[in-house]
Amino acid sequence: MATTSQGIIPGTESGNGGVLDLIATNDGLYLNLTPSAEGDNSIVKFSYSEAPVSSARNFKVATEPGGFFDYAPTNLYSELDGEMSFYWRNLSHFGSYNFAGSRTKYANDMFLQNVAAGPTQGSSTGPWAIGRGPDIPVSGNTGNYFVYLDDRSYTGDNTASDRFTTAADSRPVRDAGARLLGSPDDLYLFAASLRNIDIYSHDGLKAAFAINGVNDSATISQLTWFDRDLWIAIGNYVLRYETDGLSSGSVGDVKVYAQIEDGGAADLRSSPGNFCINGDVLYTSDGMARVISRVDNGGREWSWISQNMLSSDQNITAQLLKATVAGSGIFCANNGKGGYIYTTVPQQDGGIALILINPLPQPP
Repeated sequence: MATTSQGIIPGTESGNGGVLDLIATNDGLYLNLTPSAEGDNSIVKFSYSEAPVSSARNFKVATEPGGFFDYAPTNLYSELDGEMSFYWRNLSHFGSYNFAGSRTKYANDMFLQNVAAGPTQGSSTGPWAIGRGPDIPVSGNTGNYFVYLDDRSYTGDNTASDRFTTAADSRPVRDAGARLLGSPDDLYLFAASLRNIDIYSHDGLKAAFAINGVNDSATISQLTWFDRDLWIAIGNYVLRYETDGLSSGSVGDVKVYAQIEDGGAADLRSSPGNFCINGDVLYTSDGMARVISRVDNGGREWSWISQNMLSSDQNITAQLLKATVAGSGIFCANNGKGGYIYTTVPQQDGGIALILINPLPQPP
């Protein structure tokens, strides 16, 4: 069966805090932690390149007065060994954090909401953000919000509006709290709200579509980029959106790639964790795996948790692991070092453990 190792996440010992969300990169895992008492949340990074997970020294911790209301790793698919860098925002500031380098902070004069990293190849652009232009009258946290791309043309003013100067489209966004993902290859931003996907480039809204016909009562819970396509979780379905036609203005096709076993947490999950992709394998939180390139050609699925005959003790361990990943979700990254799947599990003493799972390969 699949082998595991685990360690307690710093900041969660003895019930001190919980995990708000997780984001996997090629080098490891970011965890957004909230304290159990009054205080600010923190961002914690575990790097596979600095394993083992059992050592607290291999977790980096970032804090900020006022906390982090949203964040996005700077290099989601191309982090260096041990790197910890991300964009963030809170009520008063927008900034960029680098554990080993420079850290910048700007006054959040645009009521910035969610943020996303921009492309990492061949581009001089910075992050995406949803915000409101500084010329729009302020009356609390209300008003129209727009998509902005940091074009790195600064005047020296220490404000968010000096970084995000022009809205990508003159039409307000559908939802200021939309789930965002930037393409690492092209100037595209995917914004998910309820059952809708809006796709932006630096010069406007390129396409928009609604997902119909699957899990009619569910909303989009996860966006992942792989093989130049967008992968979407909605309820217990995994969909693939082909982006080839975006440059010519075509909306493109959405295909169902996997259905997660009914009755699990996937039916209700409103946050990421229903699936993850590593290499050419799609893993789902019901413990099954599929080779992506073979799905359309009748490729079979297999269990990445257990195979063959198990002893009674092994069977109990396998069932516990299956229940854990169904409840806590799974996280991995394209071509992640070591090919690990990450999940978390509460401990009896109140702490939260990060579990590294070495999934089983496809049987011969």
